[in-house]
Amino acid sequence: MMKKYVLIAASLILICLVLVVAANWSLVQQIAVFHPIILPNFGPAPADEAEARLQDIEYLANLVDYDRSFNDQEREMFEELMANGRAQAADMSLAELYLLAARAAALADNGHTNVHLTPLQRDFNAVGLRYFLFRDGLYIVRALKEYEQLIGARVIEIDGQPITSILNEMQSYFGGKESWRQLYAVRMLESADILHAAGLAESPDGYTLTVQSQQGEVQQVQLAARTPAAEDKPGRSFLETLAAEALADEGDVWVHALQEFDDDLLPPFFQEMDQLYFWTPLPNEGGYFRLKNTVNDEQQTLAEFYQETIEPLPEGSLRYLVVDLRLNDAGDLTLFADIAGRLPAKVADNGHLYIVVGPQTFSGGLIPVAMLKYHGGDKALIVGSPMGDREQYWAERGMLFQLPHAGFTVSYATGYHDWAAGCEDHPYCFTQVLKHGVKAGSLEPTHVIEAEYADYAAGKDVVLDWIAEQEGPGS
Repeated sequence: MMKKYVLIAASLILICLVLVVAANWSLVQQIAVFHPIILPNFGPAPADEAEARLQDIEYLANLVDYDRSFNDQEREMFEELMANGRAQAADMSLAELYLLAARAAALADNGHTNVHLTPLQRDFNAVGLRYFLFRDGLYIVRALKEYEQLIGARVIEIDGQPITSILNEMQSYFGGKESWRQLYAVRMLESADILHAAGLAESPDGYTLTVQSQQGEVQQVQLAARTPAAEDKPGRSFLETLAAEALADEGDVWVHALQEFDDDLLPPFFQEMDQLYFWTPLPNEGGYFRLKNTVNDEQQTLAEFYQETIEPLPEGSLRYLVVDLRLNDAGDLTLFADIAGRLPAKVADNGHLYIVVGPQTFSGGLIPVAMLKYHGGDKALIVGSPMGDREQYWAERGMLFQLPHAGFTVSYATGYHDWAAGCEDHPYCFTQVLKHGVKAGSLEPTHVIEAEYADYAAGKDVVLDWIAEQEGPGS
């Protein structure tokens, strides 16, 4: 009798599993095709550091088995790089291993196939300055208090090498559009460990910085690097370097260019920059909606935020609407699809939907651009500076790909996206793109508007200033 009950229970469980799989068959297919299981390292424990480096390189060589963005020529270059890495493993420093992983991933020339920046906060030293690349050059925008006098200075050289040459060289360690690679390159300048491993700094313990002050004075400053102490703090996105408030890993020992400004008096882009969603009215019947990432907040979903702030507005009640996606570099495309279809209706028929983009507009940030342009029609204008991602790219992944001993994570990509012309005929067109995709055409800004350092230091947002000119009284 007991055996009979067991058979009945097993049969019921099997039937339930079949029903669940059938009901979620598209999700099952998506997981099977685009979210692979990453096999662990099955090798023996390394006897020493040299063997650990070699095992990490051997593991890194598996990246092309998971990433679909490499073409045949790039795979050959990857294999050659791995062979060189194996030959040099015995004498390779941790920073050199990191750069090897970075250059290997960069060969795919895909913005989603890159090494993660977490080790810059966890494993490598930093010189106590933070930089940002403006239209007129590279400037120091944040610093430890001991270097406060350097804020606002333009960087000319590092250890006697022109900063333009150094930035060009560091860009070779990352794949994707130049605008995206520049963001990575600028972040890497913070570490003497990394610049030394790249052959661009004389010592891993610091470097000599040549700068020009706002008054035109040129000086050299010797910077001593220190080990990061913020490994348990959340990472910062690229444009958060411009924030008007202290960042999570700074506390009261850092100063920054906008610290004297009252946050409420700054343009909306700089206000509450840590918030996922931000909405405020603008003069002359306008509205401003900033979406930091296309994800749900723990306290409030994106749909709930939209329903509470923008949905109540009558259709056609806005003369113009600004959707700011300059901070948006990630997210779930399904969360914005419905909003994108409804948002343009809030703008009057003869009004403007300004879609503001920049180099950090990437991946889950590019998708809302495409959706808004498509649904906005003649109302839609893309303004700002070139985005960090292309209209066609590879994304999606399964489990993390992580070097077993160094712990470096390398992103890989399995699903194809095309937000210009669609990818229905591509064998690896991502499931959700097939379901929610739009054919938006080119996503390049129709009006390129880029700030110089003086604009930023004055607390200006040149993009919103330009929009205000277009939408002022009598325009």
